[in-house]
Amino acid sequence: MNYVKAALTLILAAAMVGGCGDDGGGTTDGSTTIPDAGPGETLFYVASVLGVGQADPTGDPSIVPGFNLDSLVSDASDPAGCLHADFTSPSPDNEPGVDNQLGPILSSVGSSIDVEGSLSENILDGSLLLLFEVERVNDRVNDPEVGLNIFIGQMPAGVDAPADADGDGLIDSDQTFDINPSSLVGGEPLVSVSGSIINGRVHAGPVDIEINLPVAGGLLLNIRDAEVRLSIAGDTISAGIIGGALDVDETVATIVAIDPDAIPESLARSVLEAQADLVPDAAGACTAVSVGLTFDGIAAVRGVTGM
Repeated sequence: MNYVKAALTLILAAAMVGGCGDDGGGTTDGSTTIPDAGPGETLFYVASVLGVGQADPTGDPSIVPGFNLDSLVSDASDPAGCLHADFTSPSPDNEPGVDNQLGPILSSVGSSIDVEGSLSENILDGSLLLLFEVERVNDRVNDPEVGLNIFIGQMPAGVDAPADADGDGLIDSDQTFDINPSSLVGGEPLVSVSGSIINGRVHAGPVDIEINLPVAGGLLLNIRDAEVRLSIAGDTISAGIIGGALDVDETVATIVAIDPDAIPESLARSVLEAQADLVPDAAGACTAVSVGLTFDGIAAVRGVTGM
């Protein structure tokens, strides 16, 4: 079971490294297109904290980060939710009907792998750098049209790892990070989606995100209909969430590909099918698992596209 937890952690940790989005040409309300207000400013951040959407650490198991992906508020007796109770997201969203079955799995299948600690170590050594670029910002509090780009980053040439001057386990702000070329296609961001800012909080999506993990010869994963939210406050972003649906068949194939001997397909499938809560088939069986990732970030400087 620990192998499954490690595999899921690896997948979730890379959930924003690449993908596809819309054309970013303004938001739409019914048949009316809201024009861009102007070029605005561009804000650039690096994730300093990453999490896998586990239950509220204060002890309330009903509070879990994520989104209401199926527009339902289900309890454990609702066949439409495949008999999985929904959650409520933490502040500032406080949204009912949250679908996030995969995060709580990671906190319940064993304690031998420190998920949050592993993610922190990967950030500090520069092997897991998620970069967020908010474009066309004309008002940081309320703006009807902004763009959000997400990249995987890499250290500039000659720099081994991000700085942590005070040794608090969090990387320092205003450092330069290059863009990993796997995050671009034709020079444009692979993950690029329009959104808005409401009361200081960016809302963007839905967008299908294709994840390309640079392990085991290349592993592909799709987070479907993903939503992204993050709060902007000065030089930081906080309460970030990315949530969507993982197709069971695709995810099983990805997990098994990590190590077919260590992770039997039957085990991976049983874990995921037991938690599937989205996209019911003709027989009513859910074929996708909801996921919600969390992040905070600090201001950074966009470098060059790396090699």
